[in-house]
Amino acid sequence: MQAKARKRKFYIVTVLILVAVIGSAAVIVEYVDSSYVSIEVIGSSHASLALSYDSTSVTLSASENATVEVLPHASLTVTADPVSPYTVVHWDVSGATATQEGQNSVVFQTGQGGGVIHVSAELATNSSG
Repeated sequence: MQAKARKRKFYIVTVLILVAVIGSAAVIVEYVDSSYVSIEVIGSSHASLALSYDSTSVTLSASENATVEVLPHASLTVTADPVSPYTVVHWDVSGATATQEGQNSVVFQTGQGGGVIHVSAELATNSSG
């Protein structure tokens, strides 16, 4: 009888350890997912875009979109290189506030992890009236 009780105790301890390991892994995966901010850069058919973050830069050719995950509270710059006769007339940034907006670039700060920021450039043709 004691061998049977020990065997049952062994199985119970094994199951509890397995549940603890799986639970810990789930918590770690959820933490990693919510500790980054997704940046969705929507391309334009008349401009290439470059996303700069820290010492990393991603260049998108015309009409190309990208999603990049970065750490929270980071400063990012998106730069447009429009083809002639197009110019950037406005930057659309949702999910963050632009801290600096220039003719061909926008700078913004990411917020808390788990968020999504959408960035796109609105282009128009030069009018030579």
